[in-house]
Amino acid sequence: MLISIKDTSFSYIGKTYSIRRRIQQHNSGVGSVSTEPLHLRPYALFAYICRFESKKDILFYMDQVWKEHRDQLRRNEVNDIKAWARCGAEIIEEVNEENVGVKPTDLTLVCLFGD
Repeated sequence: MLISIKDTSFSYIGKTYSIRRRIQQHNSGVGSVSTEPLHLRPYALFAYICRFESKKDILFYMDQVWKEHRDQLRRNEVNDIKAWARCGAEIIEEVNEENVGVKPTDLTLVCLFGD
């Protein structure tokens, strides 16, 4: 999860195998249409889920579900970006080998903020 340093109410959830390269792309305006506007740049890494290994399908699944959970919080008027980041832990708890192919203990949410 990236946040805009200029507008901390803006967050971006995406997927990558190289966080450093991807942040550089977003900060240069070529990362995504939604992160392109100059008034939102630069971006900082706020939280991420890791340990996907080379399981691309799980990476795509987790990306989609995390966005859905964040957007649900927004619809419920939860405008706390830390809560948006922390909902990644709920997503990890929901996964299981049967429906996703990994155990919750296989994945890790890293939050880069204090609390």
